[in-house]
Amino acid sequence: VEDGVTYVKDVYAQTKKMSTYLLAFVVSDFSYIQTTTKDGVLCRAWARQEEVSNTAYALNITTQGLAFFEELFGVIFPLPKLDMIALPDFAAAGMENWGLMTFREWIMLYTKGVTSTAYQQIVALYVSHELAHQVIAF
Repeated sequence: VEDGVTYVKDVYAQTKKMSTYLLAFVVSDFSYIQTTTKDGVLCRAWARQEEVSNTAYALNITTQGLAFFEELFGVIFPLPKLDMIALPDFAAAGMENWGLMTFREWIMLYTKGVTSTAYQQIVALYVSHELAHQVIAF
């Protein structure tokens, strides 16, 4: 507390070397669902509370896609976690920030039995595209 103002100090682990444009921070009150890859990488899909359940398909594409790209390129994803977040007000379709893929909200949301198969393919396309950057980037 300084002059009646409370500050919060966060300390982060040192990252691996990366291009500065790949760094991202998000501050939100979003919820998440998570899973772990067979290699132990924690994968989370973040979204507004009312939409988080609709990110399950994108999260599934992420874990399957990560394994696919690792095998295809003969590499192992070097980070302990991989987050993805559905942002309601995001200019780009997606961005491959290392360890935190950011997406325009509608791109990550899929509801089985409601959303069309064509739209499901769009979700898979965009998620796979940003995921490829994650694996090729290092």
